[in-house]
Amino acid sequence: MIRLLLFLSFFALPSALLAWDPDDETFDPTIFETVIDGASRIGDPSPFYREGYDERGFTVVNFTKQEGGNSTVNLAFLMLPRADDPAKLLGGSLYISPETAEALAGALVKGADLKKAHSINKGGWMGDWTLTYEAEKGLIFKQEKDGQSARFFLSVPAATKLAGALNHSVQSLRKAE
Repeated sequence: MIRLLLFLSFFALPSALLAWDPDDETFDPTIFETVIDGASRIGDPSPFYREGYDERGFTVVNFTKQEGGNSTVNLAFLMLPRADDPAKLLGGSLYISPETAEALAGALVKGADLKKAHSINKGGWMGDWTLTYEAEKGLIFKQEKDGQSARFFLSVPAATKLAGALNHSVQSLRKAE
C-alpha cells in the first residue's frame, strides 16, 4: 500500500509544482490553460483588478498576423460580468503594433521605477491608453474613451509576467511573418 501511495504521489508532484501563483513573475508560453479559482483561464495569465470592483480579472495576450504589415499584438483584460449586470463589459482590449508592444513590455518591467506616464495609444476606436505607477496601486493601465475612463491595476510581479507574454507574442508574430 505504501508503494502504491508513493507511486501515485510521484505522478501528482509535477502538477503540484505547476500550480498558478499570482505573484509569479515568469511567463510560461507552454501553458495552454490554467485553472484558477475553479475556472479555466487561457494560457499563463497575469491577474489584475479594475477600479471599483472586487473581482479579479486576468489578461490574455496573443497576436493577429495580417498581410500588408498590419499585424497586431492583442492584449485583453478579461473579467466575468457581474451577476447583477451581465450586459456590462468590465474588461478592455488593446490591438497594438509589435513595436508598441515591445515598448510597453519595457515600461512594464520598470515596475516601481516607472517615473512618468507611458503612452500606449492615442485616440481612435480604442481611446487613449496610458501606463503609470502608484506605490499603493501598482502599475495602472488607464483607458479614456468617449468621456469615460477605466483603470486596471497590476502588481509588479503581474506586470513583469505580462511583459513576458507581450515579448513572447512579438517573437511569435515575427517568426510567423
